[in-house]
Amino acid sequence: LYLSPSLPSVESLRSIQLQIPLRVYSSDGKLIAEFGEMRRSPIRFAEIPPQFIQALLSAEDDNFLNHYGVDPSSLMRAATQLVKTGHIQTGGSTITMQVAKNFFLSS
Repeated sequence: LYLSPSLPSVESLRSIQLQIPLRVYSSDGKLIAEFGEMRRSPIRFAEIPPQFIQALLSAEDDNFLNHYGVDPSSLMRAATQLVKTGHIQTGGSTITMQVAKNFFLSS
């Protein structure tokens, strides 16, 4: 297990600036085009349909409400499968671990 003391604080997640595309509108307010690599349209958490949240949790981390960011049983299951087969069959990371990896670490 490797823990780096140089990781940014979790507080830095609160001030994230998402890249949104440049939007060009006509004089009457109609969207003409969007330019840029990232096509993100940020929304408030309250605007996310509950069914979407349930589907995401079911597919990615069905034990989300029962752990604090790390699910030891999922990690052990994934490690056991890897040792037995020599191939990654299922992941053991939680949504929290995936967010931290994608936000704080480079590929």
